[in-house]
Amino acid sequence: MGNSELVSYAILSVNYNEKNNFLSNFEPFVLEIIKKTNPSQISKDDLKSGLKDEFGLEIPSSIIKIICRNLSDKGYLFTEKIYELSDRYVYKPDLEKIDSVNLISKSDSMVKDFNVLIESFRAFIINNFGDRENLDLSNEKLIGMVDFFVKENNVNLVLDTTFTNKYEKDYDNYLVANFVQHINESDPNNYATFLNIVKGNMLSESLYYNSSGNFEKKFTGSKFFFDTSFIMYAMGYSGPQRQMPCTELLNLLKVNQAELFCFERNITEVIGILTWSKHHLNSGKDSHNTITYFRENGINEEDIDLIISDLESSIENQLGIKISPDSDYDHEDYSNVIDYNGFLEFLSKNISYTKDISLDNDVEAVGSIMRLRKRKQPTNIEDCGAIFVTTNNTLAKKTKEYFLSQENIGIPPVLTDSVVTNLVWLKNPQLYPNLPSLKLIADCLAAINPSDRLWNKYIDKLELLTANNELIDKNKIVTLRYLPEAKKILMDKTMGDENAITEGTANEILVEIEKQRLTEIELVKEKERQKAQESIIEHKKENENLQKELKDRDSAYSNTLEIIRKRSNKRAATITFVIVFLICCLLGLLSFFTLELVELHKNIQIAISVSVTVLFPILGFISKFTGFDITLLIEKFQIHLSKFFFQNEYSFKNLNLN
Repeated sequence: MGNSELVSYAILSVNYNEKNNFLSNFEPFVLEIIKKTNPSQISKDDLKSGLKDEFGLEIPSSIIKIICRNLSDKGYLFTEKIYELSDRYVYKPDLEKIDSVNLISKSDSMVKDFNVLIESFRAFIINNFGDRENLDLSNEKLIGMVDFFVKENNVNLVLDTTFTNKYEKDYDNYLVANFVQHINESDPNNYATFLNIVKGNMLSESLYYNSSGNFEKKFTGSKFFFDTSFIMYAMGYSGPQRQMPCTELLNLLKVNQAELFCFERNITEVIGILTWSKHHLNSGKDSHNTITYFRENGINEEDIDLIISDLESSIENQLGIKISPDSDYDHEDYSNVIDYNGFLEFLSKNISYTKDISLDNDVEAVGSIMRLRKRKQPTNIEDCGAIFVTTNNTLAKKTKEYFLSQENIGIPPVLTDSVVTNLVWLKNPQLYPNLPSLKLIADCLAAINPSDRLWNKYIDKLELLTANNELIDKNKIVTLRYLPEAKKILMDKTMGDENAITEGTANEILVEIEKQRLTEIELVKEKERQKAQESIIEHKKENENLQKELKDRDSAYSNTLEIIRKRSNKRAATITFVIVFLICCLLGLLSFFTLELVELHKNIQIAISVSVTVLFPILGFISKFTGFDITLLIEKFQIHLSKFFFQNEYSFKNLNLN
């Protein structure tokens, strides 16, 4: 199998995101077939086979007819009857106009993204499961694994994947699911590619349930009945990851005017599961992961009793699901009654039921749906009147197979929750844009768990060991039964094969869990060491930064003081010079006018005045010989004056001088 179909799904998803119009997403594929064949005319059957061969898309003939009609309205095709009285048509293309449509550039981009996805898948398996023997990592195998995982819930497709044994499918899905969880957490580009493939499959699959092409039609008057497992998941008894897509599906159905129901027999089954869980919180099979969820969230026996007592009101109030009595058929009118014995025998041969009551309940549920339909064979899901929604993909496929053998070619009475999710989401994708991703993660969660067949065999082996007193430690028993890691290790060691379980499997799982625990302890210690080292480095950097900051502050502080000091000295020197100059001038003037009172010669008077004026310089010169230095007095005055200016400016700037 090539990758064309999965790439086509990705292109469909991108087209849908861009156009947000349903059938127009398929038009480029039809036009591309015409471009490649370049026919003068082409039939609906030619297009159907061309889409399958070239792109891997299986599109019902009724939908191809609608697409061709839309293309005719847009001028790409011209419709012509094969002959006058025929109701069959051929289509004559406008090749020149069709040449303007370009799908290939987008296809090239998607092929590149898909190849990156497959290479990442191969690397993931090698890094995480490389010790497994005989793992086929060829492109064909890896593409087949992704293809099967994506399309497994599509009851309309006969998957061509060939498995060497009946366990290979479970392990392949397990590997894909682990990979999807990995890229969801750490590789958004590859996850977006995978999600586009899933969305494209949703778009393609929905074509089988609406022959009219009217995908906006509501579910007015349609009754949806939900099986036991769906109710368990929707009520949150298996954890939030399983709950969220269920509750969003219910909300979307309400928006589209559907009526929600479950049968009383399903409520009885739910109560039975909860009661079993209450009595086996430390031991017991846990097919819905309910015991694991209760233990992880500290829900005890008394809490479960309260859940059971409020169950019916909780289902009606929280989920909006009404409880319908188990209807009985009119004994006087058998026209709407199925062949119960024939259907029961068919299911018992094709599905491995662990309890007869589960088989009887499924037969009764399908019988009730068919009576509500009153022998109608609707081709549109919106016109079904009643549908039984199950989480059991095999039940949906085998029910469809049975009714086709009875020449009932309408929408089958049983659809999986995945199919219903696809159909109802496409009506209002803007309301819950993350629903496909939530559903994908929920599917992964289911796929990484062991199959019921494998898990039951494992539990039987544990119970045998306990009965033989070979396993008596209660903590170990709880670990082996309910620790999620135990389920993962079981899948890793058995590769999904129940026959690989031996008496030593439990001990092997305990040893592996202990290894993982020690590894986790080492990882925690290593993280603590790294954290401590990082803290030391951070403190060192903080200390260096603080030292640098203090040094910068000291430098800035010193620079500021130096600037203030220079400025104070300059001002003091200037003022001292002015004061000395003024004193000299004043003394010179005083001596001149004083000497006028004494009758001296004018020249003598001037000479004395000049001498007095230059007294300070003369005294400074004389001080060199007498030891009395008047300049010291002037310098002291200048120093005091400089200190005065310095202190004033320092106080003004609030410098903390120590």
